[in-house]
Amino acid sequence: MARLQLWRLKRERKSSEGKYSKYIGQAADADEKESRIMEWIEERERIRDKILHLRSMQLSATAEDLGIPVPPLSDKESWEEGRNPGTVRLTLDAQSKLRQAIRVEQREKWSVVVFLLKEIIVPLIGILGAIMGLLSVIHALRSK
Repeated sequence: MARLQLWRLKRERKSSEGKYSKYIGQAADADEKESRIMEWIEERERIRDKILHLRSMQLSATAEDLGIPVPPLSDKESWEEGRNPGTVRLTLDAQSKLRQAIRVEQREKWSVVVFLLKEIIVPLIGILGAIMGLLSVIHALRSK
């Protein structure tokens, strides 16, 4: 659900760029053009704020699911106020650190799966293949 929202926001941001580009180009004079540019900047910042808030919530949820500690809201170096009242978001630096911690944790979990596959399942499949081959040979010899 959150990925769909994020996709929609990115699409909205791209759409607004095209719309405002045309809108700014139709300005009658420099003052109107400047006013329209300010409207575009405000719209872009509104969308950016929503994207950053949504990404922060996604990262926090993923980190919590993996057992990675999320910085508390009281940590002003990690969290900042959003443009909309009552919203907060992780700073870009905090998002980067949390993303890195998530990657490390996921890599560790995958290493267990790789170990199981490489050291246990693949040899087991090899043994089963050898047994089936042996059974085929025995069956072929008995049929004669």
